[in-house]
Amino acid sequence: MSNSSYVFYLISFLIQVAAALLVILLAIRVRFHKVAAILLATGLGLMAVRRLIPFQHFTSGWEFLNDDRMVDSLLSLSISVLLFLGLFGIRKSMSRLEDYTDLIENRSRTDYLTGAWNRLEIERRIEVEIGRSKRYASPLALILFDIDHFKHVNDNYGHATGDEVLKNLVRFCQSNIREIDVLGRFGGEEFLILMPSTDEDAAFIAAERLRQGIESIACTSYHSDEVRITISLGVSVLYPMPDMDAYQEMKRMLNQADKAMYLAKQSGRNQAHLALKG
Repeated sequence: MSNSSYVFYLISFLIQVAAALLVILLAIRVRFHKVAAILLATGLGLMAVRRLIPFQHFTSGWEFLNDDRMVDSLLSLSISVLLFLGLFGIRKSMSRLEDYTDLIENRSRTDYLTGAWNRLEIERRIEVEIGRSKRYASPLALILFDIDHFKHVNDNYGHATGDEVLKNLVRFCQSNIREIDVLGRFGGEEFLILMPSTDEDAAFIAAERLRQGIESIACTSYHSDEVRITISLGVSVLYPMPDMDAYQEMKRMLNQADKAMYLAKQSGRNQAHLALKG
């Protein structure tokens, strides 16, 4: 074997030792599947040992005998098995990490209590839907609603009952809106429904249907008492223009819907109002 070959073996040995040390550090730091990292480190360590065999022959003047070939083949088999098992474990760890990443991402976009989209996500979706509305020249409706006298629920029945009311309200709304509609918790007891391809008449009918439906059911119970609520709704509809800015239009729609909802409350609550045009 030429001297250059031994140089290559030496470089391979150093690289494999370094790789084994890195995997050992990984095994110390990782939270899951330390066994997989240990298997990889062992396999890489054996690879480094295997690189030493030619040096033993070179320094002793031995020929590469049958016994040496048997040792080398057993090392090769052991290395292959350990690396396969280690990589299989790492793949399992990566799959688990992806599941956790998806879970964290989903939780960052949803309201922890009700499961509806949170305010940050609902505002992002409003901008997206405004862009789609502009692209396809279709109307976009927004329903903003608030539970009437929700403080009375918390004061009379406790916050745990209030939480149940919020969760059941969201379940009712989700089962009574279209698949393309988007429901989000805008804050406290205030919620928002985004309705693509919906004009004023259809949006107002949908708002009234939700209002009447919620009025007719008990959202939860407290001991023997039924806990009932009503909601006040404001409806804003966008008819897109070619030069409109999505963010500014979102602010305008939210402001219009908020004013319409406030008017519904001023007029006696348990009502739906369309936003004034302009």
